[in-house]
Amino acid sequence: MFARLAFAVAINVEPDILIVDEALSVGDLRFQMKCMDKMKSMMDSGITVLFVSHDINAIRRLCTKTIWLKDGEVHAYGETNKVCDLYMDYLKAGETDINPSEKHFGNVSNVPDEFKLFSENASDVVAEILGITITNDKNQRINEIEILQKVNVTVYYDVYDTSISMPVLGVAIKRIDDEYICGVNTLLDHEIIPWKYGRNHFTLTYQDGIRILGGKYYFDVALFDKTATVPIHYFSRIKDFTVVSAYIGEGICILPHEWRE
Repeated sequence: MFARLAFAVAINVEPDILIVDEALSVGDLRFQMKCMDKMKSMMDSGITVLFVSHDINAIRRLCTKTIWLKDGEVHAYGETNKVCDLYMDYLKAGETDINPSEKHFGNVSNVPDEFKLFSENASDVVAEILGITITNDKNQRINEIEILQKVNVTVYYDVYDTSISMPVLGVAIKRIDDEYICGVNTLLDHEIIPWKYGRNHFTLTYQDGIRILGGKYYFDVALFDKTATVPIHYFSRIKDFTVVSAYIGEGICILPHEWRE
């Protein structure tokens, strides 16, 4: 009751700045709805509202700029969805940061200079994954991916033994906390990958975008035998990337959908 009275007084004195500290979680449903309507109308009229909350979805809905306080200090400040994504990544993985292989390669129209030279003396190795590039539809290298943006993932690998029949290439997306998001491979998609002696590459295209909500993710890449069971070479956390998304949904991914009466 005290919190309800305090909030009612605060919004009726027409302040220049209104500070709201978790007050919307008190009271019954109708009171909360009245509070939200009043606060929204105040924001629309130009009053600055400092909204303090742990409710990430409420912050995404109400705030245009967000400050993340950690240990009494400003840890991040900026556009709301980006700061909220950083905070959610922190909750998922704590202080642990992804330390992928430092392979950030250039234009996929040529073999990247950063790759090591092909070795003809690797007789004990069947094949080796070297790295990947992530590019947009203009063939520009990217590390930040818009949720509905067309994305190309090109895998570079060296082949030493060409006698392997129908090898399989797999690409998996995992979240920063190692949650398995999506894995595809050329066996399931009925594709045949290049397998000539020396340097090879093959491209996976997410034509309609990756469609996972904003935050940090990484790719795993693997070469398998023809059953996709025996790994020839598995490269875990080969490259990290960030998905950038407006507040268009909740959960893990956005499924294509439409509304109608």
